Amino acid sequence: MKTKLIKFHFIILLILVVNFIITLSFDIGLNNYIKIGLKILLYGSALVGSVAFFKPFKFVTAYFSLYVISPLLIFLAWLADGIFGAILASVFVGIFYTSTPVYKQDNYEIHSAFKGFMGNCCRYEVYKNNFLFSKNTSTFAYTEYTTINGEKVEELAPFLDGSKIKNIKIENDSIFIEFKDNSSRSFELD
Repeated sequence: MKTKLIKFHFIILLILVVNFIITLSFDIGLNNYIKIGLKILLYGSALVGSVAFFKPFKFVTAYFSLYVISPLLIFLAWLADGIFGAILASVFVGIFYTSTPVYKQDNYEIHSAFKGFMGNCCRYEVYKNNFLFSKNTSTFAYTEYTTINGEKVEELAPFLDGSKIKNIKIENDSIFIEFKDNSSRSFELD
């Protein structure tokens, strides 16, 4: 039973690490829903492993205990020093974070990009989904502009609300977003 649990855990870990490397290299990876399921299985098997392998001063016990202890340590670091805790939390959550779509249309999804707790606001990624895989086609920044004396001045950007989107259209270097109030905006894709 214990060896099957270890094999199961490390096979999932290997799949996620290979997916991470391929995503960084080629901008194509597993569908987000598959990644969420694998990450839940990885964390769940680590929690079961921390109980099943509980023997002091063993490497396997220490490894599986990291999954249990790290959220507590991050919370304590955040209480002791806000910035250090935020940095640790960004690293830990960044490993397990899988973005959920803000808006879906056909095979395209718009996701908010994760930049950590201290990252800049309002970057979005456009994904094209196939059955098992998704490809990051581009990114854009959602900003609101105010005009003062005829010049555009950028304000603090609000979050893109998927419930207000009516339609999206992607052409060459731009994404056109049509909102339900019949206004539309275009953004240059990176």
